[in-house]
Amino acid sequence: LGRTPRTKFSAANKNSQDYDIRILVTGYKDWNNQTEKVSQSIRKHDCTHLIASRIQRTQKFLSALAYAPKILSVDWIRMCIKEKKIIDENAYFLIDPESEMKYNFKLAESLKKAGENKCSLFKGYLFQISPGAVSNYNNGIDTVKQIIEANGGVCVSTTSRRNEIEYKDFSIVLISNSLNDRASKQFIEKREETNH
Repeated sequence: LGRTPRTKFSAANKNSQDYDIRILVTGYKDWNNQTEKVSQSIRKHDCTHLIASRIQRTQKFLSALAYAPKILSVDWIRMCIKEKKIIDENAYFLIDPESEMKYNFKLAESLKKAGENKCSLFKGYLFQISPGAVSNYNNGIDTVKQIIEANGGVCVSTTSRRNEIEYKDFSIVLISNSLNDRASKQFIEKREETNH
């Protein structure tokens, strides 16, 4: 998704004043045909509204979640386009019990915690990611890196001496699918050297 010119709609229940919103859309295939009609920002920290067809474990969805935006169904954007104004969001909050059961979480609770954490869930943590651990994700390490950084963490592919000095007060976390791969072995060896 790219940037589009800002389009101002009159806002429902806001004394007809213009209401500027910044949205991030994921999983809405019809969106490309409507880019001239609504405002859009792809920067997660600017996102006020996340529009999705369902709960998804994508880079966009999980990164934006850290900023506790309003998460709405695609029906809301369709109605805004149709009415040419900002429709009240209350009837359009994303409801997806099937995905909540699948991923064993509650979206409302996660949003509440995100608002409390203020993008600091992983603050003070340095993550080293083994490439094999994220090979099944689109864009692999880059996807996981953006999600971690959106939550205040630091992500590296190797823990170099420079990283260890710069982040000496951080807790270090290894993400790996095997303790036998090269990156994991180096990580364990460095930890053992540090502890001796």
